Amino acid sequence: MKRRLSAQKHFILVRIAIYFAAVSACLAVSLLIVRNQNADLAETARNHMNFYTENHSFLSYRNAGNTNNLSFRASNHSDDLIYTSEGSLAASSVKNSSVTEDSLLYDQYIKKYMTQIRNGETVQFWIVRPTPGRHFEIAVLLTMEDGGIFCHINELYAFNQWLRTIFWVSFLLFFCCALPLSLVVRKSRAIEAIQRNYIDNITHELKSPISAVRVLTETIYDGMVTDEKEKKEYCRIMLNELDNLNHTVSEMLELSRIQNEISDCPLRSFPVSDIFDSVIHKYAAVCSDRDIHFVCELPEDSLQLYTNRDFARRILDILLDNAVKFCGKEKEIRVTAGETARQISIHVKNSGFAIPPEKQPYIFTRFYQADKSHHEKGSGLGLAIASEISACLRESLWLERSDSSGTEFAFTMQKSVHL
Repeated sequence: MKRRLSAQKHFILVRIAIYFAAVSACLAVSLLIVRNQNADLAETARNHMNFYTENHSFLSYRNAGNTNNLSFRASNHSDDLIYTSEGSLAASSVKNSSVTEDSLLYDQYIKKYMTQIRNGETVQFWIVRPTPGRHFEIAVLLTMEDGGIFCHINELYAFNQWLRTIFWVSFLLFFCCALPLSLVVRKSRAIEAIQRNYIDNITHELKSPISAVRVLTETIYDGMVTDEKEKKEYCRIMLNELDNLNHTVSEMLELSRIQNEISDCPLRSFPVSDIFDSVIHKYAAVCSDRDIHFVCELPEDSLQLYTNRDFARRILDILLDNAVKFCGKEKEIRVTAGETARQISIHVKNSGFAIPPEKQPYIFTRFYQADKSHHEKGSGLGLAIASEISACLRESLWLERSDSSGTEFAFTMQKSVHL
């Protein structure tokens, strides 16, 4: 699971890197196009200045039909401003206003480049106008014969539209990439937390029997136990602890194997009896030895189920094993089945102890034991394994009820598609 999340994170990061590279390339191409389109802007500005010098009026047309603009840039326009040699606005081609908020912005640039202008240089620079809406312009400053300053301003309408488009598309793409990345990172952190908790639990579960065996072994080795019967009792306890340790390790390995085989879980059609009969006969014998009344009411043999036989058996085996361990004084276990059009539900009920309501949400958690005081110790992995198997088979496993009359678990099995 962690490797799969790491691969997803790597894939998303690669996509974000490609996205930023594409956006950077688009911006670079856009700037190159703008530069090429405005290569003769200084000549255009000089023509406008000559027209004003000869006619003492501004050129009447806007750059809508100018050949240096692409066809989709028909909304581009230019403005001409006349400044005195001191940098004060004298005239403007902007209608209805001789001194506007924009002209105050241009005044700043005039004063900034005053030295170069007085030296007779042609000054060309970019302007970022904050209102209305942030957009870009290119301005050309020329020195007039009377010492005044001619300012020709060309709005980059298409470039501004293109930047807005890039911004919104970039925002949407980034959001689409960042959201799954944040989910993957969050899930990865959750899995890391689970793994740390899992390791802590494993350490505790393995350390307890090892410590018990070590203490008993040292007691015998030091000669503190001389009675043969007492030595055998100590040995019996050590064997039980080692059996518990072996059982815990086996279940941990089984759980790991099941998780690794989630993507490789072949399903086939089997009769009900072929799947569950061996498990039923096993626990019928166990219940007979323990004087437990065992009742099995599964569907007829003609019913076919579409599942993995070994995994399905393991679920029933785990539920019956728990039912036997925690069977109450009435000593009764029932295996029954319910049936719908597409699936059957198998119910395992015993007459044992009720699981407290506050503990019921955690019974499928690894190493969790609802009844830690019970005389038969378990690893707390059984129901976790059954839950993993159920998820692997795309089936459901749940606690049907747990009260004074007993505890009942249920799980589903899909019917064969050939029926």
